[in-house]
Amino acid sequence: MGMVEQDQTLDKFSPDARVWLYATNRVLSQDEILFLENKLNVFTAQWAAHGKPLMANFRILKAVVVMLVVEESVTAPSGCSIDASVHLMKAIGQELNIDFFDRLNVWLERDGELKRVHISELNELHQAGWLVLDCSEEKLKNVIANWPKPLNDSSYKNFL
Repeated sequence: MGMVEQDQTLDKFSPDARVWLYATNRVLSQDEILFLENKLNVFTAQWAAHGKPLMANFRILKAVVVMLVVEESVTAPSGCSIDASVHLMKAIGQELNIDFFDRLNVWLERDGELKRVHISELNELHQAGWLVLDCSEEKLKNVIANWPKPLNDSSYKNFL
């Protein structure tokens, strides 16, 4: 596994940095990726918890998942700061006509091919060797080391 590479975007974060993963309901175009990058650059630069700046960044993974990263050991995000990120993702979703909050459909990958399926189809695709882009991960180290991951090691294992 380990398909998410550590790079300059992530170098300053510890393995235990908190992540939020938002899956899209379709593959993003290059223009949409640029739009998202602009919005997220502005947001992460001024994201704060109770007036204290958060050490934050983002990555767009495989053109179908947005990952927000916060170094909790510097400043822990608050409920209000997390709400602000959710509101941002909802606003971007409305603007681009993208649903970042559909948890009944998931992205799978096999041999570089991406496929979005309803969770009811997971058992049959598990048998065919598909890996899941599990958006329930909460730590950067898990995304870097084991993502996408086998369905039976994911939060979707109960659907198999």
